Amino acid sequence: MKYLVLIVLLFSLTLVSADMITPGEKTISIENKITNIHDFPEYIFVSTGRLGDVGKYNEMCGLELVGDDGVILGGGYKFCSFSVYAVKEQEFNEEILNSGNVNEINNYLDLYATEVVQNVRFSESASLSDTRELILNSYSIKLEEPSIEPNNIEIERNYLVYFYILVPIFALIIIAVVLIKRRKHASH
Repeated sequence: MKYLVLIVLLFSLTLVSADMITPGEKTISIENKITNIHDFPEYIFVSTGRLGDVGKYNEMCGLELVGDDGVILGGGYKFCSFSVYAVKEQEFNEEILNSGNVNEINNYLDLYATEVVQNVRFSESASLSDTRELILNSYSIKLEEPSIEPNNIEIERNYLVYFYILVPIFALIIIAVVLIKRRKHASH
């Protein structure tokens, strides 16, 4: 019995570490926005996520309506792949989308939704020395074909990282110069 408990404990520790941030890395937030959402007043836009290639929606990933401001909400489980779909206003059924029934939601999206943005990301991992703090993606959409890449990317940076890198380097240079001068004076 002790061995079984030990095996279960060790196995659960490996699962816990799978969702941890890698040491030496940080998560950078990504905000996404549709810039021309007002060009499509007869459509309602829905952001959904899926795991793998099964369906358009998975409950672990979530489903959000895109607001009038064009901001794409989402960002559930990190392995989810997010897309934005356009649904004609007269075919929009919020009751089905809020039902929580995965099959019913996927069938509805298959019938009435057109994908307008693919592969929307809400975060990414980067080295701790990376100066990026926030990425702002802007999409100009077309109903005929989905956007795969943002039309515009703005990056907010934190240059304080360079301070933490440069100060120790300058300190080491000063220490090295002082030690070299002391050696020269001691040898004379």
